[in-house]
Amino acid sequence: MVLGWVNVEEMDDLDGPIFIISNSSEPPSSVHAYEDSHKIALLPLPTDSTPMNAEPEQVSQVFVCRRLPTSTSSISIKSAFDRYIGCDKFGVVSCEKEAIGPQEEWEPIFRDDGIAFKSSAYDKFLSVDGKDLRADTTTITFHSIFRIKCQASNKRKKKKAKIEATKINVAALEVEQM
Repeated sequence: MVLGWVNVEEMDDLDGPIFIISNSSEPPSSVHAYEDSHKIALLPLPTDSTPMNAEPEQVSQVFVCRRLPTSTSSISIKSAFDRYIGCDKFGVVSCEKEAIGPQEEWEPIFRDDGIAFKSSAYDKFLSVDGKDLRADTTTITFHSIFRIKCQASNKRKKKKAKIEATKINVAALEVEQM
């Protein structure tokens, strides 16, 4: 049974394959990495899709998100072509580095209307500028908010593992208290 893609709601959901959608572009679009040029841009969603029901149609629309071991709040975002999304000091966003440096670290900011990504290196927000992505905004605006989806099966596995860990901790606590 295929469960599809569901909205990311918390930091634990940002681990594994993700699909990034922008509502601020017209039409709504997903983030897309180019294999040959390592550029990153927006790809319009199909006309019968909305940000709520959209799913990736190409491997170039799927990214892998990982929490960085040195931080509780920073993540890296890797394309299907093993390159990391990063930005330079001028706000130019690309997907060309094969390793994670400060420019490839992002801090997700969760809000009711979506998620914003703040560059850890430059304290600027990822935003949509026409059909391109930039990281030169100092405040969160409508163009800085993204809808992120993760695979439903991964989310379900993580939720189950979290429940199991809680059960184990409760049992260990009871034994310790005795």
